[in-house]
Formats: sequence, structure tokens, C-alpha cells
Amino acid sequence: MALALATIGWGANQFASTLLVYRQVDGLSDSSVTLMFAAYVVGLMPALLGAAWLSAHHGLRPIVRLALVLAGLASGLLILGADQIWALYAGRVVAGIATGTAMGAGTAWIKELSAGAPLGTGARRATIALSAGFGGGPLVAGLVADLAPAPQVTPYLLHVAATAVTLVFAWTAPEPPRVDQATPTVGAVARAVAQPWFLLRVAPAAPWVFGAPTIAFVVLPTRLAGDLTIAPYLLTGFIAGATLLTGVLVQAPVRRFEAARPGQSVMLGLVLLLIGLGLAMAALALDTVWLMLLTTPVLGATYGTLMVAGLREVERNVPSPLLAPGVAVFYCVTYLGFFVPWLLSLFPRTPGWVLLGVGLLIAAVGLLVVRPGRRHRTATV
Repeated sequence: MALALATIGWGANQFASTLLVYRQVDGLSDSSVTLMFAAYVVGLMPALLGAAWLSAHHGLRPIVRLALVLAGLASGLLILGADQIWALYAGRVVAGIATGTAMGAGTAWIKELSAGAPLGTGARRATIALSAGFGGGPLVAGLVADLAPAPQVTPYLLHVAATAVTLVFAWTAPEPPRVDQATPTVGAVARAVAQPWFLLRVAPAAPWVFGAPTIAFVVLPTRLAGDLTIAPYLLTGFIAGATLLTGVLVQAPVRRFEAARPGQSVMLGLVLLLIGLGLAMAALALDTVWLMLLTTPVLGATYGTLMVAGLREVERNVPSPLLAPGVAVFYCVTYLGFFVPWLLSLFPRTPGWVLLGVGLLIAAVGLLVVRPGRRHRTATV
């Protein structure tokens, strides 16, 4: 199951390394490639919300099988996209469906397989598996795109092959016994999250969970593409991988920080965001690659910190029967950050550092909104 999650995560983020390929080789505009990148969210959101219901009633194995098949199909569509632009959009949407389908079912499966281990072992194993794919995927794709022929095709071929091998192992993997579960109503979930704690503490920060790292590995490399003269695709993949893996590495210390100071980690994340946006503004204003590299770990740490902060708020405030769909709603809001590069691309004549300055102001307002206040009562079902 860990291999399955890593393979699906690889397919989800490999596109980040090929954005420059489509810009430099195919001549596509910034708005086109960033919209393709964000199309992933269109598939991910409904799949993330729907897969929990499907796995509760039909078991985990069929859902993971479906996710792996969809991940391979997504890479196949991206291969077709070398000649057909529509296939790039379709491939990204299908990749989002694959990831959203796998996240809940695969994580639940690994937790079941980790029964008897210390508390939190299953969740940690699932996080490591997904993160290995999320971070390693763009690194592998960037390396292949730089060294192998046909950079619009070869990286995805490798992923199709890896998915086929993984599918062989996962197809007959032993599944935990299925227990048909009652599904929370949409109204109950909506009432649980439509509360001040979510609207005033989680919602202002959640889109930056992925908005921050996409600035690091989508916005900065495309805006500074002219200065990336040595292995540009590999460097882009390295930045993407380093950003996401940094976010994973900081989560354990942030959890300890949050345990000692409940509610403070969201502010810590937004402070890191302000620092990261400031560095990103300087990188674009000075047209300096080394500042871009310095920005990477800061925005990666922002991603990890805000992810932990949001999940902790959900865990504290959502009743246990609604926790799984409540977390899914939180994830959906975080993935809105994938649209940040596309929004910035809509203003091609405005200097990038100015656009990031607007983002910095928005983040500063968010920091004022989420400042610690009185605790809100947990919602009832």
C-alpha cells in the first residue's frame, strides 16, 4: 500500500517539472500551463469527498485499484498531450481524481495494516509514502526530461511502467475486513465546518498550504526561466521536491509546537509565509536564481506548518463521526492554492514582484484575522 500511495503521488506532481518543457519547447503561455497545473484540483475535490463514501460501502481494495488505474491513465493522457493540448488538461484532471481517490482509502488501509503499532504509526507511514511520491515524482520527471529524448513523453512513460508494476502487487493485497458504515449527511458536515473557528481561523490560511509551495516551484521557475541555463527541468524538479519534502520534515516539530501552544502554529505558518513571499519578491525584483533557491525551504516549511495547524483545528472542533469528511473539506480548501500560479499569470504585464506583494498584503490581513482568541465550542452533529 505504501508503494501504491507513492506511485500515485509521483503521478500527481510529475507535471511540475515539465511546465518549462511546454513553455520552452511547445511555446505555450504561462496562463495555459498554469491552468493545466490547476486542473488537477477539478478532479481531486469531488474524488476526495466521494471516495470516503465509496470505501465505506464497497471496501478499500476496489478504490485503491481504481486509483492506480486512473494514475496510469493520467500519464497516458499526458503522453498524448505531446500532440493534443486537450489531453494535457484531461490528464491533469484524471491525475487529480486518482489522487483524491487514493488519499482516503490508501491511508485507511495503511492504518489498518499498522494495527498494534504505537499510536500514530499508520498515519505517519501513509504520510511518508504519499510525500515520497509527491516530492520524488517531480525530481524523477525533471531528471528524465533533461537527460532523455522526447521530454514531453519519456517522463510519463516511466510512470506508466511503474504504475503497471505497482498494480500487480496491489491487486491482490490482503484487505482488512469491511464493515458497512453509516455515511454522514452533507448537511451535518456543512454545519460542523460552517463555524467561526473554521471561517476565521482555518479558511484564511488554508489556501496558502499549497499556494505557498506552488509559488516556489511553479511561479518562480517560470518567471526566471531565462536564467535557468543548466539542467532547467532537473532544477525545477529539484525545487519542487525540496519544497514538498521540507514541508514534510517540519511537520513533526510543528506538531510538538502545536501541542505545547494550541492554536499558535497557524500564526507561525503565516509568519513563515510573509518571510517566504518577501524572499520571492526579492528574487523576482533582482532576477536572481540563488534567492529563488533560498525561498524554497521557507515556503516548504510554510506548507508543512499550515497543514498541521489546519488539521489540528479540525480535529479539535469537529465531532468524531464527522472527522473524516471534515478533514476532506479542509483538504479541498487547501488545494485551492493550486490556482495561485494561474491567477498570477492573468497579469502578464505586471511585474511578478508586484503581484507577490499583493499576496503578501493578503497574507498579512490573514495573520490579523487568525490571531488567537477565545476557543469556540465544538459543533454538534
